Order: sequence, then C-alpha cells, then structure tokens
Amino acid sequence: MSSSYDHTNISSTSFTERFWKHAVEDQPTWIVYGVYPFLAQWLTYWIFNAPFIAYQFLKVRENTCSTLSKRYISWMDKFLINPSHSPLDPTFYWKILIFCSKIHFFMSLPMTILNSSVMATIHESSYESLMADFGWYWIPKIIIYWSIFMAMDEVLFFGSHYLLHKVPFLYKHVHSLHHELRYTVSVGCVYAHPVEYLFGNVIPVLSGPSLLRVHLFWYCLWIVFKMMETSYVHSGFDFKLNPFKWLTNEHAYHHSHYQDNYGTWYGVMDRIFRTSIHFEEHSEKKKQAKKDQ
Repeated sequence: MSSSYDHTNISSTSFTERFWKHAVEDQPTWIVYGVYPFLAQWLTYWIFNAPFIAYQFLKVRENTCSTLSKRYISWMDKFLINPSHSPLDPTFYWKILIFCSKIHFFMSLPMTILNSSVMATIHESSYESLMADFGWYWIPKIIIYWSIFMAMDEVLFFGSHYLLHKVPFLYKHVHSLHHELRYTVSVGCVYAHPVEYLFGNVIPVLSGPSLLRVHLFWYCLWIVFKMMETSYVHSGFDFKLNPFKWLTNEHAYHHSHYQDNYGTWYGVMDRIFRTSIHFEEHSEKKKQAKKDQ
C-alpha cells in the first residue's frame, strides 16, 4: 500500500496522524482491509458479550457464587425476557461458543482477507481523506451515511430472512440451525449456517458502506455497531433502552414462536409488510394479563 507520509518530517505531524500512518497506511492491504475489519467484529463480539457470558456461567453456579456475583445475577435477572429459561443448558452454550469461534476464524477471517484487495478499491484509508470527513458538515454527513447503511441493511436482511423462513428447503437445510436457539442468547447472534451467515448477515451489513464507498474508519465503525446491535437483540434481556427501541422482545418472540419480526431492530419492513401482527397480539395479551392481576 502506497503512502505519502514523509518519515523525516515527524515533528510537523500530530501523534494521531503518525499513529494512523504507521498502523494503517504503512501496512499491507491484507492487514488493513482483511485483519482490521475482522478484529473490529471479533473483539466487539467478545467484549460486548462478556457481561452476558459472565451471567450465564455465574447463573449455572448461583448457589456457590460470592455475594457480589449473586448481586450481579439478581440485577440481571430483573431484565430477563424469559426468566424460566435461564441459564441456558451449559453443554449447548459451549456448543454455541465453539461453533461461533469456528465461524469467526474459519469463515469470517479468511473471507475478509481474500476480499481485501476488492475492499481496498472501494474504501479509502488515508489519514487525509478521513480528516476531510470531519469538516464543518461532518455531523449531517455521518447521519446520511448511517441512514443509508441502516436502510440497505434493513431491506436486505428482511428479504433474506423472510425467504429463509418461507422457502421450506432453505429453512430445513440452512436457517433451522439458527433456530436451535429456541430462546435468544447474545453469543448466538452468529450461530448460523455459513450460507445464512454470508447472504443473510455479511452482505446486508456491508452493502451500505460499499455502495457509498466510505472511508475504512466508518466501514469498521459500522461493523462494530452492527455486532453490538445483533448481540444485544439476541441477548434475551430488555434493559428498556428508551428512547431507542431495541427490539429484544420482538426477536425473542421470533425465536420462541418461529414467526413474525423478520427485519432488523429498526422494524421498518415488518411494519410495511405487517409481519409482526402475531407478536402485537401476543404483547397485548401479556399487557392485559398484567392489568388483570
């Protein structure tokens, strides 16, 4: 990868610029466009899911936990969507962790590295071009970026997910693996058949940044955001993060009833195509039951 950086003129550049030049512009393409996006995904997966993983392993040993651990379990229990189904069977939980690690290292990492040369022609990585994004108009620009990312993600994810449910062959041989998760669990967000992982997860997420040809920084930041989002939506917890409507209850219903709520947490396509009717009826019955108590 070529770089216009002058190593003899160190004093005239900031620490941030020197760091970026060394860590990004001076590195080979397969590192910058292959390993870095993978690390954005992989590190986010483990760091964001750490509190949920800790809860699972502590919950299994709740009777022998320390007082502090029991307080943590008690606090987390308040937000469980399906309290009677926690913790998950430890054997199955380990199966999920091992399978998802295989998806990361034997599919995601090779795929990003093999595709790095293509991504290098799409996403700029220079420090100068990144700084250009932070002009006076950078906030509306990023809002536009994110809106288009989310729109393309929503449409493509909804379409692929709907087909995975409505085409019997695809559900039986592809999507049924993900629905071994009868009840949602955060680490299971990438517990999916490789075909589904590619066409139902990767392509919808990367389509927006690729279409707009955004800088590598925004590309990786979007990957981080999406990994956090899908982990939380699959967590089985509802922390009431208003005013943002994170559809944890909707996706928990989707896994337990195998229907409705085929889109992302934005819920736009489900509202357009009315594919959340059963969930809405289910929610109304639960609300009425609480009132009658």
